[in-house]
Amino acid sequence: MTAVFQVGDARITRIPELHWDNADPKRLYPDIDAETLATFGPSLTPGSFDAATGRLAQGTHAWLVQLPDITLLIDTATGNDKPLPDAPALDHLHTPFLDRLAAAGVRA
Repeated sequence: MTAVFQVGDARITRIPELHWDNADPKRLYPDIDAETLATFGPSLTPGSFDAATGRLAQGTHAWLVQLPDITLLIDTATGNDKPLPDAPALDHLHTPFLDRLAAAGVRA
């Protein structure tokens, strides 16, 4: 989901790349134990933890920062077409990221 924030003169747009609703906490945080997750999971931001399944919602995205005289793209996402054989879900990823960027009013 694209989100837009205004901070002073800056318009900040989140450009989504990927989203998972069923991330296994043990895969992301191998040392986490069930008791800790049950205790602190519900205090995560809304939509980040499903107490019924014990799963996390995770995502990758970039930030588009538009100021009157400059436009910045802070790209913390994975990126398309990269060989990532150790991460099969991301290997040679193909998302409409550039289309989403264009929808926010910017072209690569």
